[in-house]
Amino acid sequence: MRLAADTVKEVTLELGGKSPTIICDDAELEVAVDGALFGTFFHAGQVCESGTSCFVPDTLYGTFMERLLERVTHIRVGDTADYETTMGPVVSAAQQRRVLGYIEKGKQEGARLLCGGGRPDHPRKGWFVQPTIFEEVPKSAAIAREEILGPVLAVIRYRSLDDAIEMANDSIYDFGGAVFSRDIPKAIAVAKRLRTGTVWVND
Repeated sequence: MRLAADTVKEVTLELGGKSPTIICDDAELEVAVDGALFGTFFHAGQVCESGTSCFVPDTLYGTFMERLLERVTHIRVGDTADYETTMGPVVSAAQQRRVLGYIEKGKQEGARLLCGGGRPDHPRKGWFVQPTIFEEVPKSAAIAREEILGPVLAVIRYRSLDDAIEMANDSIYDFGGAVFSRDIPKAIAVAKRLRTGTVWVND
């Protein structure tokens, strides 16, 4: 910003991320579930564009959550030198404490913990955090609004796409996002209404 100011250049500063994943009511279930999981747990959530806020419609909610919770059990936490591992540790002891602190804050602020929420039993050595999913997350909760940089997914129900877009845009961050729908023109229309950078469609 300092370098650009001398010549009055316009800049966009990427200073954090809390990217929304919007699941439309006509989304292909398997693609949407895998996309939501990958978008959150890739690199143990330590990606600025991680899709750690997932908006799911009332009409699809029960089916989506059942499949999501089944699929998350297939994530194998462990040493990344092991080819069977699908999610490694967070980067340091300090970051592990930070992520676990957010998980506790999520519970205190009224979100319902569905899975994970702590350190895995194995491996014992390393800064690991279980893949964690919350539902009934108040939009005002820290886990819904702040960048955690850890494997924590906040699932938020919505009634209409307008509501989902409004909640997704109610953020100080604007880095990434995702939309899942079988109707590609609709998905692109939703993507264009998101106040964010890159938006993935069915990816």
